[in-house]
Amino acid sequence: MKFKKGVSGNPAGRPPGGTHAAARAVRARFAQLLEVYSPEQMKADLEAITDPKERLGIMLGLASFCHPQA
Repeated sequence: MKFKKGVSGNPAGRPPGGTHAAARAVRARFAQLLEVYSPEQMKADLEAITDPKERLGIMLGLASFCHPQA
């Protein structure tokens, strides 16, 4: 059975922008970890990485949590 464009087969489904329960749990746990991980410690850990490509990769990965992707 085909549905019309823009009409869901499950009108009571996940709302737009809703997230999966597992994703919410991971985000909550990550937020808990960041509460005890100070910015000073994060800076020291990044400075301890000697490979510039590795450091940049980590910084870009962290940036995705701060800025939405285009």
